[in-house]
Amino acid sequence: MAKKGILITGGSGLVGAYAVGMLLDRGERPVVFDVALNERLLSAVGVDVGKVTLIRGDMMDLPAIISAIRDHDCDRIIHLAAFLGEEVQRRPYSGVNLNFMGTVNVFEAARLEKVARVIFPSSGTVYLGSLGEGISKIDESIPMNPPSVYAATKAGCEFMGRAYDENGILSVARTYQSLTAWHLRHPAELAP
Repeated sequence: MAKKGILITGGSGLVGAYAVGMLLDRGERPVVFDVALNERLLSAVGVDVGKVTLIRGDMMDLPAIISAIRDHDCDRIIHLAAFLGEEVQRRPYSGVNLNFMGTVNVFEAARLEKVARVIFPSSGTVYLGSLGEGISKIDESIPMNPPSVYAATKAGCEFMGRAYDENGILSVARTYQSLTAWHLRHPAELAP
């Protein structure tokens, strides 16, 4: 039986490209889902694009995400697609729509297709507003206090992921570290 795929949203961005490379090194079958496929970047970080399934797709298109999962037999998702900080500040409506609703689309597609696990790297920026309150170390024990629209979208996605996970709707692993550092400390989290 063929190995199950791992869908990587935003898989041809910088973090995504490294994640694809790590998965290939582990013998996994990455399936990249990205609105702006960047084969050049994937190649630049050492990924043999001939060994990767590339799908041009939009996070706002729930049926396309479902099709990618179904058509490529994916049982795990690493959700990296997002507008980043400055872009969200310039275009807040689009940023909130993509970052929050795009993440809900990933969670819903995973739920509907019975995906075993979703990995959702958040951002340390959700805590930056708390640093002015005498907090010197960022970890999950301090309250979220997002100081920007981007950070607020990531915090909202955190709460949504927690709600899906804690209510038994879906298994969502959340992290605030870089995906690479987190994966090295938690390799079993990618297991279905």
